[in-house]
Amino acid sequence: MTDEQRERIHSLYVGIQKRRLAAGATYPMTIAQEALGELGPVASITISEDPAGVRPDFRNREECAVCGEIPTPTDRQAATLEVLLEKGIEIGVGVWTHSGCLKKCPESGEQRGIPC
Repeated sequence: MTDEQRERIHSLYVGIQKRRLAAGATYPMTIAQEALGELGPVASITISEDPAGVRPDFRNREECAVCGEIPTPTDRQAATLEVLLEKGIEIGVGVWTHSGCLKKCPESGEQRGIPC
């Protein structure tokens, strides 16, 4: 990846905040554990919208990562579950959400991860 490509990607993600999932939300944990397998115990999960123009083809589930229902193509939003493992490693898992479900998750004030 060139420096120019890296800068373009960085500029797309700057300013997007992590969002907190509702207390007791179990579906995001299910997705994280299935995607990450035996990488270790999960410490926390946040969710963040993906910027417009980012190719969403790496998402392998159709269900909304927040509620578990399948959003229609016109109501789905590309997002990333940011899974922090207890050993301190954070891994992004590409997901779909309903636009409304994502908006119900409060912003944390913390910058989302930027893929490199």
